[in-house]
Amino acid sequence: MTAILHDYEQVIYADFEFVAKPGELPDVVCLAWREEPGGQTHRLWRDQLGDVPPYRIDERVLFVCFVGNAELHCHLALGWLLPVNVLDLNAEFRRITNGRTVPAGKGARGVGLLRL
Repeated sequence: MTAILHDYEQVIYADFEFVAKPGELPDVVCLAWREEPGGQTHRLWRDQLGDVPPYRIDERVLFVCFVGNAELHCHLALGWLLPVNVLDLNAEFRRITNGRTVPAGKGARGVGLLRL
């Protein structure tokens, strides 16, 4: 993983909170993200979100999330472009734990990911 991170100028760790009705795009409630390098953490509520993402999403940035389809659907619901490079930690976690019991659960909080 370290070698991959050195290929990017910036890494964004993002998490959206939203309400989802079947068959509809998510209704975004808030967004939290952390930027590396630097370690700045940001939080914005629905009424503070603009027409473009508040972070870079270009080819020199790695967008890291847990359950990428949810986070990327939030981008679409807000009318934002999708990040060029996405690392979905849920997919990686499932690959590693496939067929195994995980005592703390298989959600983002259960696997001990940093809380934004």
